[in-house]
Amino acid sequence: MFNKFKSKVSPKSKVQLVKFSPIEFREAKTIVAELTDNNVILVDLSNISRTESIRLIDFVSGALSVLGGKYKKVAPKTYLLSPSVELLDSFDNELIIED
Repeated sequence: MFNKFKSKVSPKSKVQLVKFSPIEFREAKTIVAELTDNNVILVDLSNISRTESIRLIDFVSGALSVLGGKYKKVAPKTYLLSPSVELLDSFDNELIIED
């Protein structure tokens, strides 16, 4: 099973930031489900094999393409996924990742 954490972006916003730390590829479906709910996702791929992480990012990037979203690598093995370009840009300005 994977770790999942949700928090509101701001008190006025309905968008949530959801953090995932998947351990296998099949968890990609859950990540896509959160994207279709219009949530922004932070994915930490440090607990999954390199092969599985490549498959997961490929699968999720296809879903993002359909949704009109985008993703960005924000740290080693950590990606920020957004169902819309506007949400990604707003998060990108405020996100701080520490290793």
